[in-house]
Amino acid sequence: MDNFANLKYLQIKRKTLADEGRHIHAAERKLPRLRDIKLEDRTERRKAMAAHRFDLQLHRKLIVRPAARAANLAYAFLKGVAYERVEFYTHQPLSTTQIGAIAANVQRFGPYATKSEADRAVTAWIIEGLKRQRVAA
Repeated sequence: MDNFANLKYLQIKRKTLADEGRHIHAAERKLPRLRDIKLEDRTERRKAMAAHRFDLQLHRKLIVRPAARAANLAYAFLKGVAYERVEFYTHQPLSTTQIGAIAANVQRFGPYATKSEADRAVTAWIIEGLKRQRVAA
């Protein structure tokens, strides 16, 4: 498969993850928060609904959001966009797990044969971008 087709698949993955996050958020809003339920109305069913809302929120924030971030950064890497242009300012620096997820996407959708090659290339891309960020700041 050529690089253009792979980028299209990665683009579809990015959009799918973004849609999933939006759908989960919409489902969360339909469920009550525990703090919004009056004390006298706190039945087991209402508590379970609030717990389900919390589970959906955790899934969106801890699973879908990092996967979407990794897909977006992998897409930028494969398109040749500088890291500091994609994430000029971030509250959450990348961990080695997140860099591994980016490298996995790059290896799957890019020209790299092994995950270690992709990992080295992505790490160098991020380090170079961070250096340029600090010089600009």
